[in-house]
Amino acid sequence: MRYIIFLLLLVQSTAYAAQIHETQHKISAAPVADIRIETQNSTVSLNSAATFFLNLKPDSSSSKPVDLWFLGVKGSTIYYFDITLMQFVPGLHPTYQGNIIELDRVPLPVVFRETGEYQIYFAVDTIANGKLDYAQGELFYSMTPLTVKAEGKNIITYLYNGDLYRIDAIPGSRPENISNILNAVAVSS
Repeated sequence: MRYIIFLLLLVQSTAYAAQIHETQHKISAAPVADIRIETQNSTVSLNSAATFFLNLKPDSSSSKPVDLWFLGVKGSTIYYFDITLMQFVPGLHPTYQGNIIELDRVPLPVVFRETGEYQIYFAVDTIANGKLDYAQGELFYSMTPLTVKAEGKNIITYLYNGDLYRIDAIPGSRPENISNILNAVAVSS
């Protein structure tokens, strides 16, 4: 019985060691000496551009292809940067695949079409497979927060049961009956 238990432990530990070796083989050395994303403004208006400055200094020994990611995360939604549209699009795709390149404060203007609180990521993935690999030693990134706000007020005005109402075009707003205010203005004129 001891022999069987010993044999099972030996087989299990050999499989575990092989798995660790396989994992370590996939992980490459850190391909970046420095990676940073910066923005001058942490708040921008809807439908306007936020300019991000990308910094990437490759390690001198890195020559393997990488996936370069430029992502926005808002709540549980992930957006990837579409370079042809110059904006974030829902989904997950690398912005660039190939040999790592040096970027020295390269400005990248991005137009935002949805309000909210975003986390903007600039990342290098050491495994160039078009998938986001985030195990230890595979992903190197920098993050900056960004708030996108709607500027100005959008007001909806409507007639209901003979009275005029207005409401801010924001979820949770309450309608305001403005008929009495307009009647008072008309009487005083």
